[in-house]
Amino acid sequence: IIVGRQFGAKKSVFLRQKLQRVESGAQKRHFLHPFFHYFCRMGNTELYIGQRRMMVQQLLQKFPYDVQVMEAMNVVPRHLFLEKGMEHLAYEDKPLPIAAGQTISQPSTVALQISLSGIKRGGKVLEIGTGCGYQTAVLEQMGTRVYSVERQRELYMAAQRNMARMGYEKSLLF
Repeated sequence: IIVGRQFGAKKSVFLRQKLQRVESGAQKRHFLHPFFHYFCRMGNTELYIGQRRMMVQQLLQKFPYDVQVMEAMNVVPRHLFLEKGMEHLAYEDKPLPIAAGQTISQPSTVALQISLSGIKRGGKVLEIGTGCGYQTAVLEQMGTRVYSVERQRELYMAAQRNMARMGYEKSLLF
């Protein structure tokens, strides 16, 4: 579906037909678009770079957020912190549902909170309510040391997985 959105409806139909032929055993070789495996291998991260840039530009049109915060938000892939099936909404400025009946804060809220805190590289932050870990990742990307507490085990486990997957050395406290 994501490949279809990126390449248009004709390519989507083409790929779907190719996959059907493979599943039916009608074709054994050369059955997928050459870029299909590339996008699967990249975890679709490359597909969202433009959306992330556009989100940052739109946020900067609304308010003069701290440059360091905007640079970090331009790097952290918000779509990887969302539930499956919600990735296409990742870079819209709205809160989205995550585990345990909670929501991930909208990007403008994250940017405003961090910008107004005045935190800079090398600073320390105590975050209460880790959620899925998106704001924690933005703070880590900025070079701050984050101590984060999450009371809901489901969110704590999700945040730990997300932070590990992102490569951030993170110790969340439960």
